[in-house]
Amino acid sequence: NFVFQFNVNLEKILETKRLSCKGSLETHAKERKELMAQTNR
Repeated sequence: NFVFQFNVNLEKILETKRLSCKGSLETHAKERKELMAQTNR
């Protein structure tokens, strides 16, 4: 039971990391787009 609980927690941590990675990637892309827009102005 302890091992199962550990695996569940691990899954949650990995999912959270994956989501935050995805979020920062999207933020990064948006920032780069804004930078490009400023450069082209």
